[in-house]
Amino acid sequence: MGNFQCAIERLDGQGVAMRLHGSIDLYSSSEFRLALESVFSDSNKLVLIDMSDVEFVDSSAIATLAEGLTWSRQDQRRFVLAGLSSMLLDIFSIAKLDTVFDIVDDADAFLSSL
Repeated sequence: MGNFQCAIERLDGQGVAMRLHGSIDLYSSSEFRLALESVFSDSNKLVLIDMSDVEFVDSSAIATLAEGLTWSRQDQRRFVLAGLSSMLLDIFSIAKLDTVFDIVDDADAFLSSL
């Protein structure tokens, strides 16, 4: 499992895309939370989380994503998860989180459709 990395890409007046890489676990979820908190401190209408290069998540990562969803709903922003692996989709489905989160297959395809 690789080290966690997060690249934030500003979208033209629409919001941000967070491109995540590696593993999000108990040790890296605080770094992920800080990065997520920083994009919510701006007035971004859209926060897209691209998870296509995420190798592993644990419950702390799911909790951080849930916190981001809560923040987005408080501020009436769109919070979208993209590029979830079949393993992640299974986890979200079993936990019924696929009915709570806005999930799309591909981040770039979603962005080009805006």
